[in-house]
Amino acid sequence: MTNRQPQDYHQQLLKQLAWAMEMGASEQEFSLIFAHCNYTQWRDQLIQQLAEVCSVEILPIELTPEVTQLHRTIYTSIQSQLRQQQPQGIMVYGFEVVTDLEQLLRLANGVREEFRKQFHVPVLFWVDDRVYTQFLRSARDLASWGTGSPLDFQISTANVIEFIQQVTDLGFTQVLAGGAADFLNHKHNLSNQQLADLRWAWQDLQHRHVELALDLEASLEFILGRGISHGLKQSEKDYQQSLKLWEDLVLSSRFSRSRVTEHLIRYGCVLFYMGQLYRTYADQDRNQDEQHCLQAKDYFLRSHKAFEKAKRPDLVAKFINPLGEILQRLEEWDELEQLGEKALTLHKKYPNPVWLAHDYGILAAEVAIARSQWPRVKELATEALDILTKAKNSVQLPGDLTREQLDWAWGLHQGWYRLSLARAYNHLGEPQQGIEHLEQAKEQTLPKFNPDLYIKILAELRQLYFDQEEYQKAFLVKAYQQSIEYQFRFRAFVGVGQLSLNQGIRDTQVADRIAASGREQAINELVERIGRKDHKLTVICGSSGVGKSFLLQSGLIPRLQQEIIAARDVEPVLLTVYKGWKHRLAEKIIGTEQGGEREEILGKMLHQLRHNGETNRLTVLIFDQFEEFLFEYPKPQQRRVFYQFVKDCLDLEAVKVILALREDYIYYLLECNDRLISLDVVNNDILSKDVLYYLGNFTQSHAKAVIERLTEQAKFSLEPELIEKLVKDLAAETGEVRPIELQVVGAQLETEGIVTLEKYQQGGDKEKLVERYLDAVVTDCGPQYREITWKLLFLLTDDKQLRPIRTETELASVLNFPPEHISLILEILVGSGLVFQIPLGTEDLYQLVHDYLVSPIRHIYESEIEKKLANFEEEKRILEQRKQEGAKLERAGLTHLIELYRPFNKTSLFDALVAAMETGKALKAMVTKNTPLKDYPAASPILALQRILDQIQEPRLVKHQGRVKQVAFRRDGQHLASAGGDGIVRLWDLNTGQVQQEFKGHWGWVWPMAFSRNGQHLAIAGGNGIVRLWDLNTGQVQKLLKEPRGWVWQLQFSRDGQLLASVGLDGIVRLWDLNTGQVQQELKGHPGWVWQMALSWDGQLLASAGLDGIMRVWNIKTRQVQELKGHQGRVYQVEFSWDSQLLASAGVNGIVRLWDVKTRQIQELKGHQGWVDQVEFSPDGQLLASAGVDR
Repeated sequence: MTNRQPQDYHQQLLKQLAWAMEMGASEQEFSLIFAHCNYTQWRDQLIQQLAEVCSVEILPIELTPEVTQLHRTIYTSIQSQLRQQQPQGIMVYGFEVVTDLEQLLRLANGVREEFRKQFHVPVLFWVDDRVYTQFLRSARDLASWGTGSPLDFQISTANVIEFIQQVTDLGFTQVLAGGAADFLNHKHNLSNQQLADLRWAWQDLQHRHVELALDLEASLEFILGRGISHGLKQSEKDYQQSLKLWEDLVLSSRFSRSRVTEHLIRYGCVLFYMGQLYRTYADQDRNQDEQHCLQAKDYFLRSHKAFEKAKRPDLVAKFINPLGEILQRLEEWDELEQLGEKALTLHKKYPNPVWLAHDYGILAAEVAIARSQWPRVKELATEALDILTKAKNSVQLPGDLTREQLDWAWGLHQGWYRLSLARAYNHLGEPQQGIEHLEQAKEQTLPKFNPDLYIKILAELRQLYFDQEEYQKAFLVKAYQQSIEYQFRFRAFVGVGQLSLNQGIRDTQVADRIAASGREQAINELVERIGRKDHKLTVICGSSGVGKSFLLQSGLIPRLQQEIIAARDVEPVLLTVYKGWKHRLAEKIIGTEQGGEREEILGKMLHQLRHNGETNRLTVLIFDQFEEFLFEYPKPQQRRVFYQFVKDCLDLEAVKVILALREDYIYYLLECNDRLISLDVVNNDILSKDVLYYLGNFTQSHAKAVIERLTEQAKFSLEPELIEKLVKDLAAETGEVRPIELQVVGAQLETEGIVTLEKYQQGGDKEKLVERYLDAVVTDCGPQYREITWKLLFLLTDDKQLRPIRTETELASVLNFPPEHISLILEILVGSGLVFQIPLGTEDLYQLVHDYLVSPIRHIYESEIEKKLANFEEEKRILEQRKQEGAKLERAGLTHLIELYRPFNKTSLFDALVAAMETGKALKAMVTKNTPLKDYPAASPILALQRILDQIQEPRLVKHQGRVKQVAFRRDGQHLASAGGDGIVRLWDLNTGQVQQEFKGHWGWVWPMAFSRNGQHLAIAGGNGIVRLWDLNTGQVQKLLKEPRGWVWQLQFSRDGQLLASVGLDGIVRLWDLNTGQVQQELKGHPGWVWQMALSWDGQLLASAGLDGIMRVWNIKTRQVQELKGHQGRVYQVEFSWDSQLLASAGVNGIVRLWDVKTRQIQELKGHQGWVDQVEFSPDGQLLASAGVDR
């Protein structure tokens, strides 16, 4: 910055200003003086010189961004210096940095008389053009007290150009020193004020019709673009203009070689920052992620070429790594591998431990992750963490690395390395090690630098806890993850949970969040009410779920904390729990826990409230969820004490009271109309329009605007047609939209990534979305507790559509479930926002949060009961049929079967079983022909079969604890895999009857298993939805596939072994790429569970079927789907013919249907009695075998 003294006319103005301050001080009266300067650099010099030439003592007061009360700030500054008397003059500067300047000046104008009362000295305000214009708009009355026009300190053109040159040079020096880290580590950026001065200087020169040299103008446009406060679009505009100028310059031959090199370097910097800009766009716009990443890649590559052309490989080393992160997002693994090798070579030549660690832990490790090379991932991530840790602990840093850069890298990169380590440990069967690393990453990573990474860390940690059945920890991490997503605008909707703005939301976001919530008008009206003398009491009423608590706690209270009403600071006091309300309220009002008798406590509170008023504070007592007070104190005499206290508060000048309750309890307040108490302040008419404030549902147009604003802030773009349809569905019943339902449905849309009308319609209506939202919360309680959790929720409803209050003891007695599990479930339900916990001295009470939830919970639970009853009736019918048939068989005898059994030893029991089955078939034929009983053999075939089976099981296949749930044969016919409730899968050698391998680590029941066609791999799904792919040659887990919604019903390998298909609870068929372990495709369309699927032999088609009886045949390449309708109810089996032209299906009514895949023609094959659960084609496709419960 220049050290040149202000010009001569500045000296004259300074003398004039000093004289005005001296005269004002001598009169000992308030006077207001304005001094004008557009540049903080010169203003600061003028302030120093004024202190030298002025004979009176001037107290300088510099404003900060968060200042909201001007006169209070000045008063506090005087008090903080322990002055017994006021200074002779006061000088205030820094208005330009105040976040809400309009609010500051508006409030100052409203209390302008306080300046005259409190400050009997001259007060000098330093302003620039913007600030003074705002004074004239928002504080015209206060500004009119100024002693004439502002004294204007102009700066010469030469000084302005010199200032621009020095600041731009400084800016590029910072960019080159920081390298790639500088874009995120804003400590190396110019200050906002420096940038503001720079922008003003450029505008000032343009007004003077002064042109800059092209290289200086190009540098200036770039530095202006680095401002972090004016938005990305403005930065892009500045960068593009700079880029255009630099491209003209680097192609010019008008400059010497040294200048061309300098220009290439600066040109490379601009290109790099354009790449970073599009990388940020990719972070913020999920729908255009790939397009933005491709643009970022192009700019990064051009930047590297510019540095290489300037023969500065050291700069390539500084700026190379962000390209790797883009290649990783684009999944261009070969290019990333090559880049990693190049970066590693550069960083060994130009040592920098931050980027060297990055080469190992991100560039190389991400390639290994993509290729599922988990031992390699562990090695690389460990190396990266060791390098960074060693640098962090070293006393002397290498090269030009600063401690700030290292601290920044530690706050960001170590989290990435630990995430990779955790994934590696998990896939290598050591999940606890992974949890430890993720917990450290959670504590040490700074989310503000890379919230996307931090969210991934939390998501992985939550999943690991969930897989280890630590559901409480998993839920707490999930809740924290959602708050981070909301804070950094990765999430638009919050569901039923009340994520209030004080949970990490910055003050600067309060206004945006309030506006997006759709309640901005209501908050403005309430603030206006509080400011009026004729509105001492306000009663907010509305239906359950309309958003009263959100309005108060996340909107009105933050707003009141920034307000000044009638020259008073506003102190809102919130109470939501009413057990022991006197002590709770006293602690909030007085600040410490209060003991003593009732009258004593109430008296202390009234005394404190009176004192607040005497010290210019307005107290607003807010009693939210006031119906809970009515529940807590059911007797009128108990409520009288509270009402009397409210009356006494309303009699105080500086106290306002707000009650908020559901509209169906509003009639309780009638007892305040001269019955229990006389409220003269409202003329004993507590339900008058001057007291009541009704909070209603959203109109359809209002709801549409709310959705658009919420999704725009979170960069979660919904198709306009989807928004129209969604609002129409939400308003179908009443013509209005309930805010809670909007939040629930919106949250589920966001969770499932539904952004188009087509996907919304495929997933079912809004009721289905609500069901899936509730089901996700239930799943958080643990898959094994799903049934008991639904029952618990059902117990918190009744047939009158009400929300009864229950104790934990009451719930446990009905559920007949261990108390510790009930406590866990309740804790998660309370944390999710579904259930409200009412603290009591002896035992807490529990209640559903909203009436709105009663209907869907009862519908879901009752539907499940109906399904179970239907299945029970079907099983009962089949059982009766089999009992009748069995009676005939039991009376029949097979003497020769017993004879057949006796000679066999244990090595030939399989042959005995086959012979017994053949004889059983003959017996079945006899029954079918109604053979007389006298012609049956005398011995029991059932006894013979059972004895054979017992002999087979005892020596050969008894290893499991509990039931054997699944078995699968290997294609070689020599091996059998068995699994059951102990979570262990055993591979048996059928020649020896011995266990060849054991596969452990599965949670709970093991459900489906599948061998690959080459017999080298076995896929196994556990009860928690995790599919492990085992390499049968090594006995190690090769891949870990995580089904998002828990249970997996079926698995099937593609013929080439490259894909694995899975189906489960959520109705989605997933195709997994076994090379990467990632989902390659998701086939959506089923409204509920999918029970069966089959891959065609040519690998082109996949058929799936579920509870609705509709089969869907998908073209895997095009994702086109055709629906085959014909079954009534559940489909149990689907199978393709070997030529992939035919498809057989079987279901509950005993009919096998044969479909032509191309023409969709159907042929029905009848003959079974009862459901059919197996069909299979012969290899030549000419025969079809089927089997069912009728044997």
